Amino acid sequence: MLNDATVLFTECHGHYIRGVRVAVRERTETEHGEDWWDKGVLANVTPDQRQQLERLAYIQSPDSLEDLLDAPHFGPIVCGSKLFLDYIGDSLTTFRKFRQLNRIRNEWAHVRMDRTSAARVVQSITVMEDILSLLRRREALEINRIREDYSTQPLASTSDVEKLPEEDDMEAIEDFEYDLPSDERHFDPMALWAQLHSYLELDTKVEPIEGNPDAQRITVSVTNHSPKTPDDPEVHFKNVSVTIQPDHWGHGHHISGYTLSPGDTTSFEIEMPVPQMASTEFELQASIDWNRLSFMKRSHGLPADVVRPILDELLASFEALDVKEFLERVLDSIAEIDSNMTMQDAAELRNDLKRFLEEIGEKVNGVGDIMRQFLLNRNTRPGSHFRDVAEFLNGLSAKISSLDEAISQTDLDLINQAKHELEQSQLAIMRLENVIKAIAGRSP
Repeated sequence: MLNDATVLFTECHGHYIRGVRVAVRERTETEHGEDWWDKGVLANVTPDQRQQLERLAYIQSPDSLEDLLDAPHFGPIVCGSKLFLDYIGDSLTTFRKFRQLNRIRNEWAHVRMDRTSAARVVQSITVMEDILSLLRRREALEINRIREDYSTQPLASTSDVEKLPEEDDMEAIEDFEYDLPSDERHFDPMALWAQLHSYLELDTKVEPIEGNPDAQRITVSVTNHSPKTPDDPEVHFKNVSVTIQPDHWGHGHHISGYTLSPGDTTSFEIEMPVPQMASTEFELQASIDWNRLSFMKRSHGLPADVVRPILDELLASFEALDVKEFLERVLDSIAEIDSNMTMQDAAELRNDLKRFLEEIGEKVNGVGDIMRQFLLNRNTRPGSHFRDVAEFLNGLSAKISSLDEAISQTDLDLINQAKHELEQSQLAIMRLENVIKAIAGRSP
């Protein structure tokens, strides 16, 4: 018989799978177009997973290829490619979250949930919510609603909550039912070499030249796409050069001797006769700066037992601001806006929006009080995130003002756009809350 924990996991896991599938499809399709499946998915999963996905695609011929993706594929795709770096930031930590969810998902798929505590289920769906909010998926809000509904039931007490372990003390479970391989990775020097070199990319942009139909203007850009986060090694390229072949200009290297740090780009322009474009190639050369790659920097705080009570007090002060609850009230108040709204309803709603703007000012002041109370500097990790909360709230004022203007004009398109932006604001504050909780040593 299914227990409450199993029902809770099943419902949330469905939202999780659908949300990540859509996120993968949308992001890879934006980057690779019609080649999104080959270049964005198959190129980033493990060889075994690729073989399995190709076989399933051939046998099943699904209407949507993303429907073939399941939990074991998500980590390699999202964390193994650079397409999601601006979303996830710390790829290693996010990969561990995917792996943790894959373990409990295997227990669920093999009807082994009787070995899984209710507290661990609650913790796992919190991780689902965190991943989906990182990927800007509204399914995070659905899972949050479900989790909060269940929290009113005696499913698990706060004292029972446990962190998902890095390794389960259970035997390895292979998903034979769906033939999904393990997502464990092994060190491969050639794969590492290929990944390092994949960060350096050359792009060209071709534009017409006004008044000269016989030639085109070409902009050549070289970019170092390697991640720049505290948990990733910094990949710097030196002696970056670009040679044009065949070289009819006699200039040799059009870029020579450049050093590109993570995120850096350098470019140049040339004008080229149209017939020559068919045979032109750009040869990119560079060396990895191994000294910079091996450089290590770590930050260390004071002992956890000393700072934990302070961080708990800091988190309690933040939670007392009820920013997420405030956003829910805003969205609830505008949920029923439609073309049949009376003038009186519109007037009452606009009065509500004015009160919301006043509340935002109070919450911004509250964030400032917390930063002063705990002497938070914007250059430190907690301080920078609390500053982000204040900036987020100030931006929220503009969104609510835009909604007020849309209501005054009875513009349903603008109203729906404003509602969507406020929904995305919920996801943004959810991400900030999770980061602040992580600093305080709480999950996810």
